[in-house]
Amino acid sequence: MLRIKGNMNIYFTNNKILIETFVLGIKISSLLIKNNTIYFKDYVKNKFKKKRASRNNIARYIPVKLSLKQFREMLKGAPPLIENYNSAEYDRKNKRLILKNSYEVQYLYLDSDKEITKIELYKKNKKRLEISLSKVKEKEGISYSSKIYFKDYKKNVRSKMKITDINFNIPLKNAIFNIK
Repeated sequence: MLRIKGNMNIYFTNNKILIETFVLGIKISSLLIKNNTIYFKDYVKNKFKKKRASRNNIARYIPVKLSLKQFREMLKGAPPLIENYNSAEYDRKNKRLILKNSYEVQYLYLDSDKEITKIELYKKNKKRLEISLSKVKEKEGISYSSKIYFKDYKKNVRSKMKITDINFNIPLKNAIFNIK
């Protein structure tokens, strides 16, 4: 298994998301999602790609398969909920919220403070995705998980994200979102 330790800077506004990846202090890639388009710059190979921001295209660059709406909500600190769910119930015994649509079931496990600690997604009765959230911290009155683990069972991929510094509501200049 290949392990790479790096840093990411993530910036977002209502219609733009920019993720810059650094290894050993060197920027190796930039991923910009602007409106419904993905722009990806690989600085190592000096290649640039532009694609529609579909669920499959987003999954090429982040460790989990999420829609653009789910990805934006996750960056804002909200759980990536299944779309168009038609059933919601609370399982007191297992302390989880269960959401269902015609082909997916999602479990959101809650701690005693009703904070989400784990999310599981099943499609056609097969576990597809697990996201574990831990080490809740607070800054500027906003709670966030400083450790996030992703397991994609379909791709057999595991990723760990550790947030060491976070800033909220900082002014961003439009120039930061130009990656060509």
